[in-house]
Amino acid sequence: MTPRAPSNGWIGASLPRKEDERFLLGHGKYIADLRMPGVQDVAFVRSQVASGCVRQVGKPDGYAERVFTLADLGPLTILEAGPELPQHKLSPFPPLADGCVRYVGQPIAACLQPTRALAEDLADRVTVDVEQRAAVVDSVAAMRADSPRVFDHWADNAYITSTVVEGTPQTLAAAPVRIRRQFRMNRQATVSLECRGVLAYWDHRLNELVVYLSTQGGQVKRLGLSQILGLPENQVRVIAPDIGGGFGGKNRLMPEDVAIAAIALKVGHPVRWIEDRREHLLASVHARDHTYDLTLSAERDGTLLGVEGDIYVDAGAYALWPTGAFQEASMASRNLTGPYRIRHLNLKTYTVATNKAPMGPYRGVARPGACFAIERLVDEMARELGREPFDLRRQNIVTAAELPYDTAAGMRLDTGDYVVALDTARDMIDLSAVRARQAAGEPDGRAIGVGFAFYTEQSGHGTAEFAKRKFRVIPGYESANSRMLPDGTVIIHVGVQNHGQGHETTLAQIAAHELTVDPDRISIRYGDTATSPYGFGSFASRSIVFAGGAVAKSCRALVDKIRRIGAHLLQVDIADTRIEGGRCMVRPEK
Repeated sequence: MTPRAPSNGWIGASLPRKEDERFLLGHGKYIADLRMPGVQDVAFVRSQVASGCVRQVGKPDGYAERVFTLADLGPLTILEAGPELPQHKLSPFPPLADGCVRYVGQPIAACLQPTRALAEDLADRVTVDVEQRAAVVDSVAAMRADSPRVFDHWADNAYITSTVVEGTPQTLAAAPVRIRRQFRMNRQATVSLECRGVLAYWDHRLNELVVYLSTQGGQVKRLGLSQILGLPENQVRVIAPDIGGGFGGKNRLMPEDVAIAAIALKVGHPVRWIEDRREHLLASVHARDHTYDLTLSAERDGTLLGVEGDIYVDAGAYALWPTGAFQEASMASRNLTGPYRIRHLNLKTYTVATNKAPMGPYRGVARPGACFAIERLVDEMARELGREPFDLRRQNIVTAAELPYDTAAGMRLDTGDYVVALDTARDMIDLSAVRARQAAGEPDGRAIGVGFAFYTEQSGHGTAEFAKRKFRVIPGYESANSRMLPDGTVIIHVGVQNHGQGHETTLAQIAAHELTVDPDRISIRYGDTATSPYGFGSFASRSIVFAGGAVAKSCRALVDKIRRIGAHLLQVDIADTRIEGGRCMVRPEK
């Protein structure tokens, strides 16, 4: 049947999402839904202190082989995490504590039992003797010379420090108006709807370790697990079923992932751990926690000149493999000017180790912090000058005529119309009416406020960008394998991971555009390293840019092959053929 594509084509058409039916009917399959014969559950014994030395772990009588410490997991290679830069300090992160605990919730031992309830009962009976030490809990205080160290052998508590100096910031000291403010973004957990989970077992038939993992990118996790466990990559298979959200927090290799895989190699039956919400809030990936101490300079007429100061990022106790949290500070500083014509910068950034759960990526990776800081500074400058904050923004915003515009820190603003966006927002809320209400006061005494903020998004970074950042694993491309079956339906395997984005629909729409096949006749497959082409997963607003491009390119190659075969069968030149409805036809004019 020839599909009836929307008049504007399949790409961008408003279609019911292909994946939603199974979710709405309760047919989704997550890690906790998997049923494996002989599976047993793990509960972790976790640190109750933020910093300490583990003197002894006491296993209950008769359960020595059911309680695993680091020594019981066998030889493991603890991977270095963070950028490949000599100035970035290393923080080896074992799957179970190696004698020191550095945050509340850090796994110390794993208890294996037939059910989670029994495993938790066993965990309650494990005794842990810990010599508590002074904890580092404030990222600014952590950089003082008299602060305790998270890692004794470090000279200070900074994973890495850097500076951003652009323009001529030495001239700012003479600026007519200067304001200094301190801001703080609180720490938070990533709080995906589905918590993390892992189920692992050794498949004797295929001679491989199978790891079901709630992850945003299985291929990279396979690489990490193979290196840690000492297995070749072709003996590690990572399968990601339905994923109930990630927000970045499921894009790092975590200690529980490694511990479950290592235990599965020891016991000979499936092993499972399902994170509960308390564990998630306590010991999963943490995010944000920035401190800004900044000075904004301006002319008397409101022209914004430059920003100086310090940015502290509380990165927690360990760098998570593969990249750690080093790019958080870089993004916070280099995005700080937003879309304002601020041409002078003098910023010092500190990525700080503290006795808290490790920091990982989360929605926007530092850019929300930069947005928060600069917009608060603009509001404060408006207050200092006695100006309407809206007018001060409009005076300093980059106009459409100036695009593409390179900011002082080298970020290119390529598209958009910030002035129109600002004016539209003002008109939608009727700013003058809000100001009148504020002047009159609310009848019940409440104070009402209004604020404006611009957010610029980075996306689609390729090999060159990540190589420049010295990533240990450089996510520069995506792959797609497209195959048309004899009945004209299509199966496409991709390396990205759908965890709420709607890839099964959007990638099918792209393929439909190229193949002239209804999206309902196209199946998108992902999430299994044994069948999916190599890819780096879904993060950083990259999936449609890279996977979408890979799908389009593979479908074009498929079209070329179909036309070659069709031309041969139809006894015409390839140039005289066309594809319609997934079929090769002779052009009408021929």
